[in-house]
Amino acid sequence: MKALILSAGLGKRLRPLTDVIPKPLADINGKPIIDIIVDKLKNIGVDEFAFNLHHLPEKIREHFAKSNENITFSYEKELLDTGGTIASFSDWLNEDDFLIVHNGDIYSDIDIKKLLKIALDKKAPTLALIPNGPVGNVKFDSEKEKIVDFRNSLGIDNPKFTNCTFSGIAIYPAKFIKKMPKGKYSVIDYMIENLKQGTDIFGVLFENVYWNDIGTYEALEACRKFDLEKGKK
Repeated sequence: MKALILSAGLGKRLRPLTDVIPKPLADINGKPIIDIIVDKLKNIGVDEFAFNLHHLPEKIREHFAKSNENITFSYEKELLDTGGTIASFSDWLNEDDFLIVHNGDIYSDIDIKKLLKIALDKKAPTLALIPNGPVGNVKFDSEKEKIVDFRNSLGIDNPKFTNCTFSGIAIYPAKFIKKMPKGKYSVIDYMIENLKQGTDIFGVLFENVYWNDIGTYEALEACRKFDLEKGKK
C-alpha cells in the first residue's frame, strides 16, 4: 500500500518556527507530526511512502536519512498545488494501486482503515469528511455516500445534503490519478470538473473525531493538549 504525504507548504503562519524547519517537522509532545502520520499509516499496512518537498527540503530528507522505510522524495521547484502534486506521482503507481493522500499538517484520529475499506469497495475517489469544520464547503449525500458539490460550484442547494469539510485525507485509485493532467492546480478543482462530468466521488463522514491542523501557533498548541491514543485533552 502506498501513501503520499503532502509536505511542501511554506507554513507562513508558523513563522518564525518555519524559518528553520518545514511545517511537517513541528513537534507535538516530543514527536514531529510527520512521524505521527507515518506511524498511523504503517499501522494500516502502508509500506511505501512518498513526500513532495519544497520549503527546506533538506530538513525532511535528513529527518528520514536513517529510516528503514521505503521512501520516495519529489522536489518541487515551483509548488504544484495538490492536484499537480498528486498527478506528478502517477508513474509511481501501478494500474491497480490505491493511493492514500494525507496532508502533512493534519493531526486527527480519523479511522483511515475504514476509509480505505470504502475506497476499495467503491473503486473510486473517497474523501474523509468532518462535520462543518473550519470551511464547510463540501455538500455530501449521506444516503448515497457521495459528494455532490465542492465550494457551491455546481449550485446544488438541497437541505437533505450535509455541509461538511474535507479533512485533507483521501484515497484515490491509480486509474483516477493517471488521468490527471500535469501542471499546477488544486485537486478540488479537478474533482469539481469530474462531478460535472458525472464521475462518482465518495465520502465518509467521521463524526465525534478529533481533527486539527497545525497551520497556526494556536492550532499547534491545541494539538499538543490532545492525546490521540487516549482521546483526552
